[in-house]
Amino acid sequence: MRASFRQQATDDGRRGLWRWLWVAFGVGLLLSLGLNALVWALLPVENDRPPQRVELVIPRGTAQRVAAGEAVPSIPANIVFVIGDTLVIRNEDEVAHQIGPFWIPAGTSVSQLLGGATSLIYSCTIRPEGVLGLEVWPRVSLAQKILLVVVGGVIFGGLASFFILAHRWEQAEISGSAVSGHVEPVSKPSH
Repeated sequence: MRASFRQQATDDGRRGLWRWLWVAFGVGLLLSLGLNALVWALLPVENDRPPQRVELVIPRGTAQRVAAGEAVPSIPANIVFVIGDTLVIRNEDEVAHQIGPFWIPAGTSVSQLLGGATSLIYSCTIRPEGVLGLEVWPRVSLAQKILLVVVGGVIFGGLASFFILAHRWEQAEISGSAVSGHVEPVSKPSH
C-alpha cells in the first residue's frame, strides 16, 4: 500500500512538473510573440512592405545647388528598396544628370525594376558628394515572421522551463524530497 501511495504521489508530482513546464513554454511563446509585435510596431523595417513604385525627383535647380556644394533636401544620400520595387528617376532640372548607369536628360525620366538584393554606390551629379547609395533588400515574408516568433518562443519557453525545473530541483534538495517536489509522509517512530 505504501509503495502504491509513493508511486501515485510521484506520478502526480511528475504530471504537475510537466504541466508547469508546458505552461512556461507557452508563456515563452506568448512573450516572444508580444516582443516581436512590439518591435515590428515601434521599429518599422523598410523591407517589411510589398514592392511598389518609388519615384526619385530631381528638382529644378539641383545642378546649381550641387555646384555650390549644397545638398538637395529631397534627395537622400542612401535609398533602400525591396526586391520588386520599380525605381523611377524623374529629372525636372534644366540640365541632364547622371546616376550610375542612368543618363537622364532634362525633362525626362527613366525607370528600372529592381529584381535582386544588392548594395550599390553610384557616382552621380545630384549630390554634392558625387555618390548615391542604393540598397535593395529581400522582403520579409509572413512565413519568416512566424518562424522568428516560433524560434524566439522555443528559446524563451526553453529558458523558462529550465529555470522552473532548476527551482523545483533546488526546492527538492532543500526539503530532501524527490525531484517532483513531493514530500513523502514520515511515520513517527514508536516508543
